[in-house]
Amino acid sequence: MADIVIAVATDDASDLSALGGSVGDAADSGSEFEIRSLDGETVAVLVIALTSQSVQVIGQWLVARARAKKSTSVTVDGVTVTADSVDAVERLLAQLEVGRGFKRGKRSGKPSKS
Repeated sequence: MADIVIAVATDDASDLSALGGSVGDAADSGSEFEIRSLDGETVAVLVIALTSQSVQVIGQWLVARARAKKSTSVTVDGVTVTADSVDAVERLLAQLEVGRGFKRGKRSGKPSKS
């Protein structure tokens, strides 16, 4: 099973920690939360096992962050994407669905057309 790595500025660490709690208990879901230095910048990082449930929760969380104009770095299979717009999040989720056969649940709101 692949993992998804989500990184945010340390100012948003509580948001990321809450996401980890939404996905499920760390011991059960295999998620790990930590603060680390990447490329000279200190960031909060969450590693979550990719499942159909986690993709739905992460997708909702990423869309909400994009609408709030908060940038998020997402890494899957060694590829890093900056999810800083709803369109970028939609593209990321589409790739996860194609590559893993997941079905996305309904999210509130409509994707923006940029």
